[in-house]
Amino acid sequence: MTYCEECGRSGWIILEGPNGVTCAKPCDCRRTKRTEPPLGQTTLTPETAAFAVEGLCETLDYAPRTEVGKAIITSCVLSMCYTVEQATWLVQRVCMLHTSWSTCGLPGRRQIFGSKYAPLAARLSAGTTAINEAGMRAPGMLVTLRP
Repeated sequence: MTYCEECGRSGWIILEGPNGVTCAKPCDCRRTKRTEPPLGQTTLTPETAAFAVEGLCETLDYAPRTEVGKAIITSCVLSMCYTVEQATWLVQRVCMLHTSWSTCGLPGRRQIFGSKYAPLAARLSAGTTAINEAGMRAPGMLVTLRP
């Protein structure tokens, strides 16, 4: 993240309201995409995401086997993960927790990913709650519900 004049790299703008009430709102710099991966990590490409999805579909029972199904899952992985390391962790964790696609699916994958990372898209579909393995809401996860 580059230095931001508005928030000083905190990602939050402090607002003074009436009666001395203060609040914080997200700064616009939080919405900008990073152009460089974290040090020592590799940016996720469509090819590496497709490779990870291929391994997932081969492991889980009832997972999509068609090219169209795998392309949809690959697109979802690309919308969540920023690095190869994140995608690898996601596939390994899903395979450790589930044996069947019907018990996990795409919403379950997003919940598992949210237990460790904030998704790249930083939003969940309406009606889905981010729950980590301990059954608790994922700490520090920003959730925006949109219809």
